[in-house]
Amino acid sequence: MRNGDASLSVVRAAVAAGERFIGLVAGIETSIDEALEDDSLLPVAASVAAARQAIFNADGDEENGRRALELYKSILAKRPRD
Repeated sequence: MRNGDASLSVVRAAVAAGERFIGLVAGIETSIDEALEDDSLLPVAASVAAARQAIFNADGDEENGRRALELYKSILAKRPRD
């Protein structure tokens, strides 16, 4: 993160907004695997995964690292060539 805490808070907000959007479109109780049946949610999920990875890289938050990995696995299961 270039600007430290300010950038990290923006990335955290992006994660929250992306996850909220996925929940609104796919349904709150829908798993990410089911949500990714809607191809329009793939870029949103990829952005959330990248943001979670950035948080993990910046502060070592293992929960964000694990959740990023889970998202990446789900995306690759849906679109293995992307």
